[in-house]
Amino acid sequence: MSNYHVLIKEKDSDSWICLFKDLTEPELFAKFVFPYKKGARLLVSGSVIETHSLKSIRVISTRFSHKTELQKLQERSRKEIDNFNDGSPIVLISPGYGYEDTEIKDCGNDVTDHFLTSAAGEAQETSSVKKLVGSPMFSQTVVAVIGTVVGGLILALLTL
Repeated sequence: MSNYHVLIKEKDSDSWICLFKDLTEPELFAKFVFPYKKGARLLVSGSVIETHSLKSIRVISTRFSHKTELQKLQERSRKEIDNFNDGSPIVLISPGYGYEDTEIKDCGNDVTDHFLTSAAGEAQETSSVKKLVGSPMFSQTVVAVIGTVVGGLILALLTL
């Protein structure tokens, strides 16, 4: 099962914000995808987010929870720092990375395009033709017309 994490950048900022973490796919749709497609406001941790004010969005899929993925990132970072310090006359003193919620974007797969294909509030409505073709009345009409044509052809062939 995948864990989904939503990161955003608002139009007036260059900083990523981790909006949601550890969502299941149904939760992702309910809490973010559907409201985004409608252009609705989001209420997250007491803050109102205008979906129209978003300039960048990333939906990240990870195998493990947000906390576990960041812990793995911290371990990799510590190993990289230790390896650098072992073979260098210069000592790097740093806690490394993997301590910020937004660093989850470096842990998994970016699946944004799988869930979002248009700007906020610009969800593609089903076309009138698709609605008509999918309706039961259309199916009944097509069956009636085909039945009439076939019946007429059979009758014409029998009278020859």
